[in-house]
Amino acid sequence: MFLAHGPADGPAGHAEAALRAALCAAREGGGALPPDSPVTRDAVCGAVVDLWTAGRLLAVRGPESATARHVLPRILLEGTEGLAAVLGTRLHEQGDCAGEFNRHARALAEAARQAGDPRLAARVAEALSGVADGGDRLARPLTGVRPAVLPAVLAPAVTELEAERLALAAACRTLADGGAVPPLADRYALLTAAAACLDRWRHRRAGHGTLTGDRARLVGALERIAARLGRPADPARAEHDWRPLVLAEALGHRFPATPVLSAMGRRAAS
Repeated sequence: MFLAHGPADGPAGHAEAALRAALCAAREGGGALPPDSPVTRDAVCGAVVDLWTAGRLLAVRGPESATARHVLPRILLEGTEGLAAVLGTRLHEQGDCAGEFNRHARALAEAARQAGDPRLAARVAEALSGVADGGDRLARPLTGVRPAVLPAVLAPAVTELEAERLALAAACRTLADGGAVPPLADRYALLTAAAACLDRWRHRRAGHGTLTGDRARLVGALERIAARLGRPADPARAEHDWRPLVLAEALGHRFPATPVLSAMGRRAAS
């Protein structure tokens, strides 16, 4: 495994190893759900794009930043917990794929517990004044591209997240001492992850409504962040479903190569 940002025994390393173990179990069967199960599809796709998000944020902020330490273990644990259903009746086995999955899931759960420390949230909250006075990344739009000219598959999620950013900026400007800082810190961290995804994404030529593998990962990442902020995806977007492409990459060992996720040994840029 190649992890260019963050140690292999860090949260992203554990989440990646848990994903590999769940895919191993799905292929082996024996009580695990098959790769073509809808449950497997949703769980694997969620875990993959959560790792992709982690790679983007770690590349921008680094593994020791308060923002990454606060939000990533909990994002990655959510994706990993979804994978537990893939193992089916094998979940509590001790060896092979199931044992490997459980070992890494436990380590990730401990990292997520530590990420919930109020002192860490307070450190993240120190950045809120920068949102108010223009010094922080979130004082600027999530993307310089107007939603009207974004690819059709991206525009809805970007529009919703930009509305969340504007609301956060307004709250930061009016935040009084003793206000609801921890919830704002959570929202700040999630929106910072969204900004990192958009900042490091490179537009590739394709039809305005066309999904490519790169675009599918971005759409999935932004939709999952929006859902965590209370803005779940509209079912009407089904014609732009990002999951089939992401699942095909995962099952074909063609993971997106990010600073965190090694693409099953490949180091090509995403």
